Amino acid sequence: MDLSELNRIAGGQFGLFTRRQARTCGLSAYQIRRLIESGRWQRVAASVLAPAGLALTAAVRDRAALLAVPGSVLAGPAAARVWDLPVRDARTFLVVPPGTHPKFDQARLLYDRLDRYEVWIRMARR
Repeated sequence: MDLSELNRIAGGQFGLFTRRQARTCGLSAYQIRRLIESGRWQRVAASVLAPAGLALTAAVRDRAALLAVPGSVLAGPAAARVWDLPVRDARTFLVVPPGTHPKFDQARLLYDRLDRYEVWIRMARR
């Protein structure tokens, strides 16, 4: 079990990590379940977890949605938050490719095929 590696991964993902990442760092499904049940970790979205003390802001929930739905892109208010634009809407919107059917009800899914010139990448601050 390599919790230092998991902490390094989470540090680059707003404090978030997936169950798969925890398993890759050597934790068993049982250990993960116990850490959640004990209150040391919290579920954020689908298979996305975080330490219990992490504040679940709209920006953190946006990042959790991205981790939960691989290949997705933030849109609408969620994208505006990345660019530090003021937004009143705390909902998360994700663009996913047509024909995919992710099971994720914590964000509004928009089905569209984006050209690479339509996607801007910005490393957001916490």
